[in-house]
Amino acid sequence: MGFSNSKEYKVIKCIDSNSIINFPNSEIVAIIDGTFDLFKSFRNEYLLVFSHMENQNNFSLIFYDMKLQQINTKISKAHTDRIYTCRHYFDKITCSDLIITSSFDRWIKIWNITNYYTLIYKKKPDYDYQVNTYLLSEYLLYHNQKNYLITSAYELGSQGYDLLFYDIEEANDDKNKKISKIENSKDNTNYLEILYDNETSYIASGNLDTIKIFDFSKNKLIKTFHDNNKQINYLSIIIKEDANGKKMLIASSFDGILRIWDYNENKLISSIKTGRLWIIGLCLLNEKYILVSSSDNTIKEFDLDSNQLVRSLKRNSDKENNMNDVLLGVKSININNKNYLVSHSNKGLIELWEKTK
Repeated sequence: MGFSNSKEYKVIKCIDSNSIINFPNSEIVAIIDGTFDLFKSFRNEYLLVFSHMENQNNFSLIFYDMKLQQINTKISKAHTDRIYTCRHYFDKITCSDLIITSSFDRWIKIWNITNYYTLIYKKKPDYDYQVNTYLLSEYLLYHNQKNYLITSAYELGSQGYDLLFYDIEEANDDKNKKISKIENSKDNTNYLEILYDNETSYIASGNLDTIKIFDFSKNKLIKTFHDNNKQINYLSIIIKEDANGKKMLIASSFDGILRIWDYNENKLISSIKTGRLWIIGLCLLNEKYILVSSSDNTIKEFDLDSNQLVRSLKRNSDKENNMNDVLLGVKSININNKNYLVSHSNKGLIELWEKTK
């Protein structure tokens, strides 16, 4: 199968974030790999950001410098309950790095980390909605020189969830302003993503058997992808072009199968079998490979040209905290032509991997 020695990567740092997520396995569909993020900042810092529980009512944000391998700074008392989303994006309007956080304290907050780690936006949901605040789009949606925050919410008395969008500049703390919603989006939603094609902005949402693609400017549903086996948990979706320029959609699953669709034709074209595992987090490595975090506490790397396994990385089995742990997400970053991986688990363990060969 083209398997390579897992010793090509080694764990160089293990961080206990003290943010343990306790819930039945049946509810893991509520967790996306947005509990931490990894990025190169506008100031050319390579940063890892994650939540740290100081105590039951105090959750901070930690910024870890990947180059120096030490904590860069901390935002204390960011939330008063568990943080379930911690996302980075680059603001094209202000040319600055922003961090989105959401929490079970029902606050959605945005922090400008280029400008002295300042809180610039906070919002509680409209009273007509119970906002699923741990489910936010990975990035703010940029359209007509405005930033919009996309989230999933349950409207009181309705039959399902709506996708809502907030104009960040206008809606900040304005409780009287009615938030807007995406038409035809009333599904239970386990996944949200922002997509761009030239100047057009799209929203991808998913549940157990369907992925929907919306054209934001037209507020219109334009594509639907179905999985008749209802095995896709949509914790992660990736859309990329293959070597021939064909756009592919790749989704994670409960049954250990990566499903790959032709994005333009809405047709399932191939699949990668990983074994009887839950596939949770996905990320790309150098556009040719896909990294998979799975329920057996491994990170698997697959070649997307051949659909073959390249290597399997096993987490440190000698650590007590790894017992009954679930690996939620994995992300990659290249620093000075050297690859690094970061993985995160529901026991709050964050591990930094360095490629040695």
